[in-house]
Amino acid sequence: MRSDPMYPLKGIWEAVRKSCNRKYNCRQQLAVDEAMIKYKGYRAKVRKFFMQTKSATGFMCNFVCLEWGGEVSVKMVDITLDVTNTHTGVFHHVFTDKLYSSIEVAKRLLSLDTYFMGTIKISSKDWPVDLSSNPQKNPNHQKVTTMAKTPPGTIYTRQSGQLTAILWKESKTVSLLSTAHQGYRDKDEGFLMRKRKDDGMKKRKSTWVNAPPQAVSYTECMGGVDRADQLRAYYTCSRKSQKWWNKILYFLVDICRVNGYICYKQRIKHPKSHSTFIMDLAMGFIAGFKEGRAKPHQSLLCVQLVPRRNGPRHQAVRLVEWPKACVWCWICNNKTASNNKIKTRSGCLACNVTLCKGPCFTLYHSQSWVDLDGTDTEDASGH
Repeated sequence: MRSDPMYPLKGIWEAVRKSCNRKYNCRQQLAVDEAMIKYKGYRAKVRKFFMQTKSATGFMCNFVCLEWGGEVSVKMVDITLDVTNTHTGVFHHVFTDKLYSSIEVAKRLLSLDTYFMGTIKISSKDWPVDLSSNPQKNPNHQKVTTMAKTPPGTIYTRQSGQLTAILWKESKTVSLLSTAHQGYRDKDEGFLMRKRKDDGMKKRKSTWVNAPPQAVSYTECMGGVDRADQLRAYYTCSRKSQKWWNKILYFLVDICRVNGYICYKQRIKHPKSHSTFIMDLAMGFIAGFKEGRAKPHQSLLCVQLVPRRNGPRHQAVRLVEWPKACVWCWICNNKTASNNKIKTRSGCLACNVTLCKGPCFTLYHSQSWVDLDGTDTEDASGH
């Protein structure tokens, strides 16, 4: 079992991943990219995470890990097919960046009834010779190399079957590969807002640039994983840890939390804010397992927001090793003959406060905010 680097979390990893795959309809547009997990240790057995998300909402529908060494292939073709294998065969539209794009990936996804769209390097294997800047391959390479001097919105395109290759002049030359678009110029070709400097201008000015449909679709749908990382960063449960698998456990908890909030927003007509949803979720998990009142250094008359039903019973035990001030004596301003605080080692196990045995213990628990049967009651103010 230890030969698998994910052995500490194999069960929960597969449970979360399968639940994300089966219980949500991701529609058509999907984005594939790296997932960000902050870890500064040097003994981590997992190197990278690759994630597939719904482009519009950032719902994390599938994720895989790449280990240090082992038998897992490091070819980006295999990684891309591995992270998308749960959503093939139904003509999804997968968006990637240069790290994952290649002619081979596009062809293999197309054979699995899945469209592909992404930026790509012009030095990639099987890239059209007419759009190459290599003088040994393309005799007319000057047309590509001088494209940087052409006006923004200039487009060169080539198509072979379902594959479409695009060179588009933005601020720089962008190369695109698609199996879901046509190569010919469309009358309803789109425009994208870009900031650029005109001659004699010191500041950039926002202008509309002519863009092919491939670039418009890529701009709209590629940010799904970044959106998921942003939602995970809000109210994350991640904490500092010396063990690498703890970070993965926090990562899985954040995935469940974010995916739950996305589903909640789609089902509720007037959804709550993200922070309110997290508070309700936390209180729902804590309810029934709270173990008493606040500590003495906190407000003693605060209202308990979470009901305590399954906590320990109120009983007087030796609570601390060194004497501390009795909470009830502090409330009643009772002091010793030398005008010092009354201290004791005993206290209430359920409330986690130091109390003198006898009258202090009884009077403290006879107040309206705590009942001896282990449940909270209303005080005189109605709280």
